[in-house]
This record gives sequence, structure tokens and C-alpha cells, in this order.
Amino acid sequence: MLVAGASGGIGSACARALAGEGARVVVHYHLGEERAQALAEEIGAAAVARADLTSEDDVERLIGEVLPLVDKAVGGLKQFGPGSAIAAAR
Repeated sequence: MLVAGASGGIGSACARALAGEGARVVVHYHLGEERAQALAEEIGAAAVARADLTSEDDVERLIGEVLPLVDKAVGGLKQFGPGSAIAAAR
């Protein structure tokens, strides 16, 4: 499961909780690479992925990178700002 903004705050708490329940977590970050890498190591994440969620190109690349890493696409937690490419696609 991709957790957007997992390098800090609510995103990191969600990533920890999901990993604790056995989910294969992909830790997303935009600018917090060191925090994302530390969290990924802490929780045994499937991967770490960087993307600017306000960029449609970055979002498309991120999805392409993440889909092969997860067992199947399932509904998910949405935590995207109003200016994000993902929010615009809703």
C-alpha cells in the first residue's frame, strides 16, 4: 500500500500502523528523503518512492513504480492536498 507523505506526521503514523497490521508499505516522500529512508528501515517497507504530488508526470511515474510492488490495488487512505495532481484527478 502506498502511503503518501509518509516521511512525517500523520503519514508516518499511518505507515507504521499499516505495516504493523502486515501491509506491504511503500513509503512516499517529496522532500524528506532521510526521514523516509529511516522509516522504511524501521518498518521493513517494500520500497521508498519520491514524487511531487502536484506534478501529473511524477504521479504517473510513481504509480508505475508502485503497482508492481503491491499484491493488488485496494481502496486506500486518501491524504492529498487540494493542489495535488491526485486530488485534481478525483
